[in-house]
Amino acid sequence: MKPDDARPAKFNSFKVLYNDGGFSIAWGKGDDDEDVRLAMRWNGDDADPGDHGYPVRGRYPVWFDFPDRLAPLLVQALSSTKEESLRKYLSTEAIKEALAQLQVAQ
Repeated sequence: MKPDDARPAKFNSFKVLYNDGGFSIAWGKGDDDEDVRLAMRWNGDDADPGDHGYPVRGRYPVWFDFPDRLAPLLVQALSSTKEESLRKYLSTEAIKEALAQLQVAQ
C-alpha cells in the first residue's frame, strides 16, 4: 500500500520523508496535535490489496511514532546522507521542512 493511503485520525496530515516502497518515514501531525512528530510504517505488498502493511489497527493502516528525542537525529541523518542508494527514496523538500520545524522547536 502507498504510505499516503495510511491516514488515521491520530496522524492524518503528513509529508513522506522517505519511501522505498516497503518502508516509509513521515513527518506530520494529527487533528488534535500541537506539535509535529516523526512516524514510520512498513507498507506491505502493493500486489496484495488485503495487505495493509504494519502497523494496522484492525484492518486500517496506521503509523507508529518515533521517539521525540530521537527524531532530530534521524531527520538530520536523512538530510546529510551521501549514500546514493538511499537518496533516491528521499523527499528533500519535506526533509528541509522537517529540519526547519525542528530548529524552531529546539
